[in-house]
Amino acid sequence: MIQLIEVYNAVSSANHGTSKFSLREIYVNPEHIVAARPDLQTNRLMAEGLLPPNLDPQQMFTKLYIDRGQIGLDVIVVGDAASISEKLGLNSKILLKG
Repeated sequence: MIQLIEVYNAVSSANHGTSKFSLREIYVNPEHIVAARPDLQTNRLMAEGLLPPNLDPQQMFTKLYIDRGQIGLDVIVVGDAASISEKLGLNSKILLKG
């Protein structure tokens, strides 16, 4: 399992249903990652000031597509796609013997 930081929508009744984004630690099994791609929508949220203020304005985000059987799960994590893929070991080349 690999530890990452997820950006999630923490909508509550206290803020009357408006979007408020927060960060939390998650652990991901790299064997279940189907795809990883840059998430430009979260970059837009950063520019609009909707993300936590302690993030670097230059920060990039990645959307991970995780296989959960018949239904997949999408999560947004802090970091650019190349560094997240490297952290998950998705860039490893496998040599087939035969």
